[in-house]
Amino acid sequence: MRSLLAGLHRPPSLESVLSNATVREFGHPPKHDIDLLFWLGGDITNSGLLSCASHTLDLLRERFSDWRVTVLVDGPEWAGLAFPFSCRREIRLDRAVDLPQALFGLGLGTSKLPWAAFAWPGSNPDPRVLQELRGIADGADLAYAAGSLPIPAGIEHPVQHGRLQMFNAIPMEFCLVATKCAKAVAFDCSPILQRLFWRDFVVRLSRHGRIVSRTCESPLSPARFWNSYPFSNAVAVDADIAARYVHAGNDLNAFASDLAESESSKVLAAGAAWSRRARLQNLASDAIQRRPSGRSVVRALVLGGIYEPPNNELCFLRPFEKLRGQGYLTWRTKLYERCRTEDLRYYNLVIFGRPRYPECGPLMRECKSLGIGTIVMIDDNWIALGREKERYKHLFGPGQSQMETFLECVRLADVTIVYNRMLAEDLAPYAREIELLPPYIDLDLYAHHRIDRRNGLLVGYSGSERGDDPAFTALGELARRHSDVELLFLGPPLPPALEALGSERVHHAPYQFSYERHAKHIGSLQPDILVAPLEDCRGWGSKVPNKYLEISTLGAAGIYSRVEPYLSYVREGETGLFAENEEQSWIDALERLYSDRELRAKLAARAQQEVRARFSIEQAIPHLLRVIGRAAT
Repeated sequence: MRSLLAGLHRPPSLESVLSNATVREFGHPPKHDIDLLFWLGGDITNSGLLSCASHTLDLLRERFSDWRVTVLVDGPEWAGLAFPFSCRREIRLDRAVDLPQALFGLGLGTSKLPWAAFAWPGSNPDPRVLQELRGIADGADLAYAAGSLPIPAGIEHPVQHGRLQMFNAIPMEFCLVATKCAKAVAFDCSPILQRLFWRDFVVRLSRHGRIVSRTCESPLSPARFWNSYPFSNAVAVDADIAARYVHAGNDLNAFASDLAESESSKVLAAGAAWSRRARLQNLASDAIQRRPSGRSVVRALVLGGIYEPPNNELCFLRPFEKLRGQGYLTWRTKLYERCRTEDLRYYNLVIFGRPRYPECGPLMRECKSLGIGTIVMIDDNWIALGREKERYKHLFGPGQSQMETFLECVRLADVTIVYNRMLAEDLAPYAREIELLPPYIDLDLYAHHRIDRRNGLLVGYSGSERGDDPAFTALGELARRHSDVELLFLGPPLPPALEALGSERVHHAPYQFSYERHAKHIGSLQPDILVAPLEDCRGWGSKVPNKYLEISTLGAAGIYSRVEPYLSYVREGETGLFAENEEQSWIDALERLYSDRELRAKLAARAQQEVRARFSIEQAIPHLLRVIGRAAT
């Protein structure tokens, strides 16, 4: 009987509290197709918060008089406020949960309008901005106002997945979210994300969703945002732990397994204290049970510049995601210019991706003074490029500030990771220790269904800008000779040699800063022949053979410049063809593959088999883990 009574008096779950919410509608049907979700909660005894709430309500009454406003009332403490909106919904909880994401999710889940916007005490939503965004939102999953948050110089909108992992550039109060997409992505209601739920939501949405932006007149930033919001029941989890949870794929069990025992105990204690004060079941206790044993758990910070997300994703984040839940590491990624020296104390390993920015030197020196392990990753031979290429001398020539910063980081780092023998040779005089890792590719990213296109061959190029290369002139000539050839050009501006063919013959798309989205796109196209032109110099010869790996994984036949790094990986007539860097040689190779279907199939099959056997990401992970284990303190 005693155990039965204990069960009857067990605290309710968050789900039961949300399911008992009262929902009421008032007024006329909405005139707009945007549902403005206004969350009202927090410590009502805080005079500053009460003033902010009253101010925001006045602002909403003035600006959104004919809009649908859905008021999300977090607990009975706020029941005394009146909401005289002519068209509104009220969703009320009978007890405060102090998780804004839970009520925002409830508002989205019950909304019948196609778009939603967000507001809270202290925010400053502007109907003019939201209407401008609505004008560009059709076909997108999220639209936001560019320029409403300070972001690093040099960034281009819209912000893509890799950059959103590094910093929050999408303002919650100046964006529209498609309710259908928001319901599918869903807010994570874990208390760990009480203050980082929006960051987590946009990172996950950006992985597969379409984001667009519009430069609007810059509205005022919110007086209060979640990192300083006065909740009645704040969750005492380190901001850094919460940020690493954002990268954990919303799997609390796996995340707990990857934490050190001291950290998992902190999360468990914070979750228990929050649940006790909220009079709810502990949302963390069932998940955080296992402890890593027998190995040192790594807390890694992956740093990069504004243009480094694809490099860091390929070299570190993809392998790290494969290791989730196995007790090896947790991580987050951050911009150099957004990282302060005091932020470093949370980690026992800091990875510097392609360091050349002004902040890199001070951050590296602070790591050394704190005894934090450091790794530098470089996948381009800046030393050789600064000597060989005039256009790079102002960046990487001897004595240039970016070059000196890079060399300082290499000298101080515990390990410098490279993927090319020639690059390892050129860095040997500077580095404490060089680790030559094998190149690898995540095969799973390219396993996508083929999209429909007309019969014929799809031939082309995917990669960084190469100018008006002879290979591109040859592609244009092939298309002019054969009406059944369609061209593919992914990445740089379309070269003059292909512009004249028109959009009906050339599938052209800009560079993707998300490696995953790029792989999905090109994998769905399934090209038949791809070219990989490259100049013959030590700088370019020191590159990672990523194009060989990708072309082979896609099951396409590849034609490569007869230079390194391709000479070390491609076998002529077996896994690809070589071409000299002149137009006729490329035309000859393209014509040969166009006319010989059996040769195309043989080259593609052998290359794909070899890459799968030798260069999968799973085969490279143990090597990477050994390096991380040596470097981490």
